[in-house]
Amino acid sequence: MKPLLPILLFLSLQHLLAAQPAKDTTGQHSLIKGLVRYRDEIILRNPAAFNKLWTLDTLWKEQDREALADFVLHVVYAHEWGYKPEKIPKLFHKEKPDFRLPHLLNMETIQTVVDNHELLGLLNEDIVKPKPPFLFNPYCKLFDELAFYKVRNGMRVAELGAGNGVFSLVLGLAYDSLTVYVNELDQYTAKGAVEKILKCGSIRPNNQFVPVNGKKKSTELEPGSVDKIIIRNSFHHFSHKPEMLASIKESLAPGGDLLIIEPLSVDAPGECPVMLNRDELRKALAENGFRVVEEKMPDFYFWVMLRCQPI
Repeated sequence: MKPLLPILLFLSLQHLLAAQPAKDTTGQHSLIKGLVRYRDEIILRNPAAFNKLWTLDTLWKEQDREALADFVLHVVYAHEWGYKPEKIPKLFHKEKPDFRLPHLLNMETIQTVVDNHELLGLLNEDIVKPKPPFLFNPYCKLFDELAFYKVRNGMRVAELGAGNGVFSLVLGLAYDSLTVYVNELDQYTAKGAVEKILKCGSIRPNNQFVPVNGKKKSTELEPGSVDKIIIRNSFHHFSHKPEMLASIKESLAPGGDLLIIEPLSVDAPGECPVMLNRDELRKALAENGFRVVEEKMPDFYFWVMLRCQPI
């Protein structure tokens, strides 16, 4: 093992202890410990790749942090969607012809990011700080989210549009005896996300993770089978909202919640063309059988969290 790694793990422990309150009254300790263990587990799984990432000055000296974050995010997602590293520059040139940091599109940088894709995937969730040694971020937005969702041990939870499965993995670190349905339109994405989750040695015991090949008009979940359905930054992409909301309504157990966290349209250049503003979002829910019982505006830019129940 390289000398750098024991220092990193010691820093993780010290940072973890400093971040914890004197008494755990919220259940956050298990989540914090699990996230730190998972981060260290990823590093220890491939220390050579991490040491290479650590010394990759072309990333950490960049002044354009927004473009850098965009680069890392898209390389990680391209890899998880099955693109080989040598195909990623061509993908960038096609999808992002105005990318501001074209010098990063070289094989050494891309391969290093790919080799550390799990660790860098945590950046998208604000779980680690965006620079080596990637210390745990005690102020990450996950704590506000989980407090709002009110998940409890033993519940059945579905994440629609689960992507690479990082949030479903977080549920497995924070709670016990859950059944988590990792739902994606692409069956291989859902299966790959669950395989990654099951590799994590820090997942709390007795949790179960089930890949679900969702459809554009259906959750593909059993009627009345889940206590919480969570949709994170995906609702605006639903192309058949009435049919999908009807399916969600059918999938929820009595008293169950539909939980949505969404960026809101502010009619700004470059924003996703299918994003909704607050009124459009509420109208889509009301017209399709859901009432908003709780709303919260998080501390990050133009997002909203909604707790909804069937009418």
